[in-house]
Amino acid sequence: MILLDKLRLINWHYFLNVTADIKKITFLTGANGTGKSTIIDAMQLLLTGDTAGRNFNKAASEKTGRTLKGYLRGDTGETDSGDIICLRHGKFSSYVAMEFTENENEYFTLGIVFDCIEDSYSHQFFYIKDKFPENNFTNVDIIDNAKLRPLSGKELVQFCKQHYRESEYTFFESNLAYQKFIKDRFGGLPDKYFTLFKKAVGFTPISNIAQFITEFVCDLDYHVDITPMQSNIEQYKLLEVQAKAMQERIDKLTGIQQAFTDFSGIKNDMVLSSYIVDRANYEVAKKTYEASKYRLEQAKLEIESLRQQIEETNINIKDLSDDQERYTASKLGLQGYSVASGINSKKNELLNRITALTISYENAITQIKEYVKSYDDIASKLVNKFNENYNLDFLSSNQEKALLHLLEVADEVRDTAFDIRDKIDHKNLTDNDLTNFQSLMSSFNKEGNTLYHQIENELYSKSEELDMISSDLDNMSKGQKPFSPTYLELRSSFYNSLKARHSDAFVDTFCDLIDIKDKTWTRAIEAVLYNTKFNFFVNDEYYEEANEILVGITRRMNIYSVSLVDASRLIDRNFEAKKGSLAEVIYTEDDGARAYVNYLLGNIKRCRTFEEARNSGNGLLPDCTGYHNFSTWYLNREKSKVNYIGTALSDDEIFERKEEFNKLDREYSKFTEVFNYLSELNNLDVMSLNECNGYKEVLASQKEIKALENNIEKYDEELQEGDLDEVNSIDAKIQAISQDISALQQEKEEYLTRIGEKKNEVKQIDEILLPNQLHVMEQASEKLTAYSAEFVENVGIPFFDNALANLSIDRIKEDANRNYIQKSSKLRSARENLINLRARYVNERHLNYDTTNEESNEEFDKELESLSQVELPAYKEKIVAAHDKAVKEFKDDFIYKLRTSIMTVSSQIDELNQALKDVKFGRDSYRFSVAPNRDYQEYYDMITDDLLLSIGDTEDQFLQKYSTLIENLIDLITSANTEGSSAEQKAQVLQNIDKFTDYRTYLTFDLKVKTGDSEVENSLARTFKKKSGGETQTPFYISILASFAQLYRTNKKENNNTIRLVIFDEAFSKMDAARIIESVSLLRYFNLQVILSTPTEKVPNLSTEVDVTLTVHHDDKSKSSYISAHEDLMKNRVRPRNV
Repeated sequence: MILLDKLRLINWHYFLNVTADIKKITFLTGANGTGKSTIIDAMQLLLTGDTAGRNFNKAASEKTGRTLKGYLRGDTGETDSGDIICLRHGKFSSYVAMEFTENENEYFTLGIVFDCIEDSYSHQFFYIKDKFPENNFTNVDIIDNAKLRPLSGKELVQFCKQHYRESEYTFFESNLAYQKFIKDRFGGLPDKYFTLFKKAVGFTPISNIAQFITEFVCDLDYHVDITPMQSNIEQYKLLEVQAKAMQERIDKLTGIQQAFTDFSGIKNDMVLSSYIVDRANYEVAKKTYEASKYRLEQAKLEIESLRQQIEETNINIKDLSDDQERYTASKLGLQGYSVASGINSKKNELLNRITALTISYENAITQIKEYVKSYDDIASKLVNKFNENYNLDFLSSNQEKALLHLLEVADEVRDTAFDIRDKIDHKNLTDNDLTNFQSLMSSFNKEGNTLYHQIENELYSKSEELDMISSDLDNMSKGQKPFSPTYLELRSSFYNSLKARHSDAFVDTFCDLIDIKDKTWTRAIEAVLYNTKFNFFVNDEYYEEANEILVGITRRMNIYSVSLVDASRLIDRNFEAKKGSLAEVIYTEDDGARAYVNYLLGNIKRCRTFEEARNSGNGLLPDCTGYHNFSTWYLNREKSKVNYIGTALSDDEIFERKEEFNKLDREYSKFTEVFNYLSELNNLDVMSLNECNGYKEVLASQKEIKALENNIEKYDEELQEGDLDEVNSIDAKIQAISQDISALQQEKEEYLTRIGEKKNEVKQIDEILLPNQLHVMEQASEKLTAYSAEFVENVGIPFFDNALANLSIDRIKEDANRNYIQKSSKLRSARENLINLRARYVNERHLNYDTTNEESNEEFDKELESLSQVELPAYKEKIVAAHDKAVKEFKDDFIYKLRTSIMTVSSQIDELNQALKDVKFGRDSYRFSVAPNRDYQEYYDMITDDLLLSIGDTEDQFLQKYSTLIENLIDLITSANTEGSSAEQKAQVLQNIDKFTDYRTYLTFDLKVKTGDSEVENSLARTFKKKSGGETQTPFYISILASFAQLYRTNKKENNNTIRLVIFDEAFSKMDAARIIESVSLLRYFNLQVILSTPTEKVPNLSTEVDVTLTVHHDDKSKSSYISAHEDLMKNRVRPRNV
């Protein structure tokens, strides 16, 4: 029998130099915080050879943070700045040592020495075949007591060499070597010693009986290791998954094939409708051209007829002119003619002057009125159009301000125009009026001209933007993102170069691999990633080679805004996204893209307010503002107007781009409207200062007309006084002839006007209309040549002729246009469907197929044929063979191991029950039970079926009997680990593996209790809640003691020279005095050595029952702890000198 005799601690936390005597039943007590658990941890370290410290103070209800380094340095707390406060600094050594007796007269020592320097330390376990050395591991033999200190590890080795034979001491090179030694030295104990000892130290009675039995009672691994056969089963499952994936590819390719068939059908219908429209347009153009040729001939005939009428009119005019000349000659021979002629000559001079002044005035007034009208009209248009109801939000603030001021000037122009018209009507227009109007006109025109050029520049900019968006929409309608031509050229060149070297190479764009789950953050993520979203991903194994290729291409094309992502390094670094970060709203199935997202966005917090962003230190709002690097953060929203991120173009993205186009188009229309009005103003002439001064002079000359009219009246009086009757008679005849000539002249002018009109008509038809119509007809004819001759002959002409027999050309064209429009809408949808299906497939498979080819589906059809006709059938054959092999291995390996575990645990429980058979606690005796778990009865029956042990034909009987159950179990505990398996699916498989490879799943455990001579056994699991704390603790302590008795072979007559030590920390915490006394008696019954560590309140109950009571004390002044025996408590003591 091996018993612990002494414990020595040197420089172990508060214990500076302490030795304690240990008896068969030792009670260790003391107030909280004095160091009881510190002592337990030291003993546990030495008795298990475990320096990791995972079990330190295990009986505590929560983690204490105690570490081996803390025990060695003597950590006592922390400063406000977080620095550790400790008792020992610099260089020192620490010891934990135990002295054992064997067969009452033999001794040996086990210990561990630590050599510490600041924060580092080294350790070595040792064994001495003797009691503690007389120097108690100090240098007392070397120097005087004033400099007493522990021996270092090297000094201890030297000491042993000097005082012991080589066979009497051992220093161990590793913890493992020491553990192997103490198992043998303690009596050839199994590995279970270490686990059971550690569990007993920190044991807290629990209500889960199954957990207690399997953790404390049975020495058996819970889980069956399925690693050897899992790869084969997973290979079979992988084949199944791959076959399923292949079938999914076939389904997708079949869908693409059908989509192409649908698209082609709609397209062919549209081609026929297009041909009918083009043919109808040609027929209409031809008919129009021939009608114009007829009009041309008719106009030429009418011109000839008008010329003949002019000739006849000329003859009539000549005859009348001759008569007029005869009357004039007769008048000249009369006596009164010469007097009247002189007066009339003077009168005519005055009349001519008045006429000249009047004409000059009327011309001036006409010009002024034209100025007034033109400026009043445009001013009125501007004011009426852009009134307060007109929304000017589309203008910039400066543009809006300029337009509003222009409208104020326009109001002034209208008022001034009204005043000038009124003064012209009353003939009181002044020079000042003209001067003011000229100045106002000039200002109005100048401001309008300035705003005109601003709007013109705006229109140019928006026109370019509309063209760009229109081009983007065209690409998007074909399933393509609006990448720039330069970027597409770069990506194509990069892919082709890498593909030429490696047939399995792929080039993916970052933005094509990720999706934004919460669209609220689309703008912000597009902006923060900016050029980064265009970076490339390639096969990991080709990364460096791909980098060389990309460097060459980018330098050649002078592009330095794209990079090659090192996906494998990112994955290795395992960047984690913080909770609430932008990375959380990104979804991707690509591991490299996931790692890149976490790296780029995992530290950027999603925020709703700037305050939140600032507090986060690195936050972003959906409006692209935030806080970053201790400063405000404003991202360029214009750089995120186009959405590139997404594994496929969504209808929403296309719709948003169309809405953007429509919005811009509406703005363009409004700007055009303003521009057209300003164009009218800009095209108006402005009255110059010289012109204005000329009009002033004309106004001043009107004062001369009154004097001229008075003189004319005098001349008229003179003519009245003379004898002019005969002259007046001849003048009347001449006047009548003049009127007839004027009428004929007017008739001639009308003929000439009509000839001019007809000539213009002829010219219009001959030089413009006919050439244009001929061009239209030729264009229509040219369009018809675009259709194949076969189509025209077999489809187009028959259909058109049949329609023409029943309908007019206009109706035919109308029906064809309507059908074309209807089909066009369907074609757009069919094209989008086809391209989206292709694009998704190509992105998933990293292919370089043409997704926009509308003429052929050859690449996809070839792959479909290969998969459905060749590859899938071959996979199905492999699956059958792999399945049969996997099932047999599953039976032979996994199920058989489960059976072995179940049988072993049943046997161990039987052995423990044998040890408990004669043990009573008071009047109670206990027995463990194990039975099948009803929830898994069918699995239990299969595992324990004797057919499992059969070979040959009967082996097949087992597989046939449980085939369905085996398949279910395989599905539950294996995973193909394919990329298609989600994280949740993989996690569920791991949970299933943990459950179904654990033999405990198939069993239920209980602890039965029987009182007195009664044959009735009660289930402790059912009565737990009804019993007191002490009652529930009792059976567990009994069971542990029985387990140690088995482990230490205490009931064996031979081979029983074993250690007997058990340590309980916080023992018997809920037991009353009677049960504690009974428990101690039981300890003696099992012939075990026990150290019971409990608080001081248990002293009255235990001190009289144990062999020794050790009390732990702590002195705050000296910052040290020490141990005293109970019988010395009331005596004056001198504590051992500290080392």
